[in-house]
Amino acid sequence: MHIAIISGSNRIGRMSHKVAEFFVRELERREEVQKVTLLDVHAYDFPVMEERHGRLDPPVEGTAEFSQVLTHCDALIIVTPEYNGGMAGSLKNTLDYFRPEFNRKPMTAVTVSSGNFGGVNALHQLWFWMTYNGGIVSPQKLLVSNVNEIFEDPSNVVDERFLKNAGKTIDELIWLAQKIGD
Repeated sequence: MHIAIISGSNRIGRMSHKVAEFFVRELERREEVQKVTLLDVHAYDFPVMEERHGRLDPPVEGTAEFSQVLTHCDALIIVTPEYNGGMAGSLKNTLDYFRPEFNRKPMTAVTVSSGNFGGVNALHQLWFWMTYNGGIVSPQKLLVSNVNEIFEDPSNVVDERFLKNAGKTIDELIWLAQKIGD
């Protein structure tokens, strides 16, 4: 099984990227998962979308690679912080480049906030987007509240509740991808 993770923030000091990197490490330890790909919107740095991938000649640099990963992965985790009551603008811009790649794709949402509500507004927006674009959305989602208290350092998680809920999110996505793939 191949799982892709989109890290949806390009902001300096982004904590949501640490959450995405955590998921990479956790998925690499799962025997059901043979490949994990991290798609970092900061690294790709796509310009403001004028037209979807596949409709521009020449294509925007990096969109072909991004599209290939999305097309060939078995499941997708999208990680976004909540900025101003919604998903990160950089994530929305990146997602807008693609459409057919998400159709019938098992996926889940992970939203991140430094506050107490874990990015619930971003979650609602992202779930709507996932459904609208044909994704098969896992009902198990992860809202990460008070993200600054989750990590002792970038690779050391100190919040047991986060670990438990992240594990459930992974378990459910793997289950869904296996059922869809059968």
